[in-house]
Amino acid sequence: MSALHEHLAALRGSMARTEGDCPVPRTDTLAQRMQAEQLEQAESAVRASRQNALFIVPDAPSGNDEQVKWPALTDLRRAVTRGGNIRLPDGPTIVVGHSGAFRTVMKWVDHKVVAQVILLDALYGGQRAFDDFISSGKRAGHHKLIVVGSDTAEESVSFTRRYPFAVTRDRMPGSAADFSKREKRARLLYIRSQYGHMQIVDGGRVLPTLLRLTPLAALR
Repeated sequence: MSALHEHLAALRGSMARTEGDCPVPRTDTLAQRMQAEQLEQAESAVRASRQNALFIVPDAPSGNDEQVKWPALTDLRRAVTRGGNIRLPDGPTIVVGHSGAFRTVMKWVDHKVVAQVILLDALYGGQRAFDDFISSGKRAGHHKLIVVGSDTAEESVSFTRRYPFAVTRDRMPGSAADFSKREKRARLLYIRSQYGHMQIVDGGRVLPTLLRLTPLAALR
């Protein structure tokens, strides 16, 4: 599993605007061309969503034999504010992870600032941590988890079936407006993707739509 599959993003809502667009800082550690291309696609997806957010993309391990590079969300937040001289906005924090990024995301879900997690074909593991986030933890009632499954469809179905409050949708819709009210309100939403593992993060088919289901404020 390459690092290309393991990018993740932490998005924090902002009430500030910069020339009508959302600021998109990024790390300088993703040197390989394919990694940079996918990062550009992720940035484009965030911009296409028209959500007012600070977009942070930390480095991630390139395989299961490497350690998670940012196991503590607190350390990442500190690095952004100190190293980048950036003030983190006060809005909700949304964490998005694709594929092997679950290894990092599962270590962040106990942080009090995380309001919502979006797993893009990423439920290869970490079920205990995600259960705590959405069901058994002390703040679980205030959280939202969206799971998109393709290669991980079997694992995703097995996980969501545990929860009577889970809502399932068979396909990704063309726009956020096509979600039902029940799907939009669901604390746990599982979407069986018609797109393949890499198509989920390529071409802006999925992430812009899902970001519109978050509590992030829309750009005006």
